[in-house]
Amino acid sequence: MINARRSTEAPQSLAAGTKYNAPDVVDTLLRDFLGKCYLCEIRISVREHSVDHRRPKARFPDLTYAWTNLFPSCRDCNERRPAFPPEGLLDPTCDDVEARLAQTTQADARDNSEAPRFAAIDATDALAVATARELHYLHNGKSVKAAELRAAINQRIDEILERVLEFRAHGSATRGPVRAAWEEPLRLDFSRRAPFTALVRGRLGAGLDHLFD
Repeated sequence: MINARRSTEAPQSLAAGTKYNAPDVVDTLLRDFLGKCYLCEIRISVREHSVDHRRPKARFPDLTYAWTNLFPSCRDCNERRPAFPPEGLLDPTCDDVEARLAQTTQADARDNSEAPRFAAIDATDALAVATARELHYLHNGKSVKAAELRAAINQRIDEILERVLEFRAHGSATRGPVRAAWEEPLRLDFSRRAPFTALVRGRLGAGLDHLFD
């Protein structure tokens, strides 16, 4: 999960209070959240999207059409989200989730791969603890969809790891335009527009944070 900047002006369709997933709402959400699910950071298209209510509409009916409560998600994350906790959850549009959550991957003995790991940086930060628990459930559950998500994350990290190792072995000692040519692919890999940004940065970004956008 990464920080996001929501458009200050709500899409016009919400004013009618009849449809929270109208085309203008979907288009604006996908633009504001860089075309990704706000929970797992997988790329989603207009056809694949699902509009998620951070505070569930069943419990917070007055927020059903509230612009600040709508988020773009993949259908799987929307359907598998655990119950909204009493303490609440972080909101990536107004809470600094990147500063409050540690997000990386670690060895997973189950299948000799790596599994996403989420933790509150401050153990007394109740919202961060609850959000880390939510993300852990979505990424590390036993469902087929969770397994597919982990496989996609592992593949992405493997691809970028190869470029990071090549850069450290050959490009890091260069300067000027040559170094810039080595760094440009990594800038794209670590970009907020890329999939799984938080996990990729947490796993592979040490010493390369100057490439983060």
